[in-house]
Amino acid sequence: MAYTISMKRYAILYRVKEQMKGTWDDWCKERDTTERFDAVQTLRDHRINLEFGLKVEIEGVMYVVLYREGEMEKDNGAFSGDPELELMIGECLEKVMD
Repeated sequence: MAYTISMKRYAILYRVKEQMKGTWDDWCKERDTTERFDAVQTLRDHRINLEFGLKVEIEGVMYVVLYREGEMEKDNGAFSGDPELELMIGECLEKVMD
């Protein structure tokens, strides 16, 4: 039986809610420092090869592009499988474009 790996790529543009800028920044810093091991393990568990966020501010409005690449399961949403990330996206971000 042959097994085919299906690489998927997602890039989604979000606007950071004005009142949540500090919360988003603090969470990103924590995730990249004290929670880094757990974050990396979550990526491995979900067969994600690459994940990153790019933050830019344009005329006082903060935007974030989240990118994920890997062998996510067929019905796995772009950034599902990580409850903490899903929670933060829901609280802090508004989807602009995918």
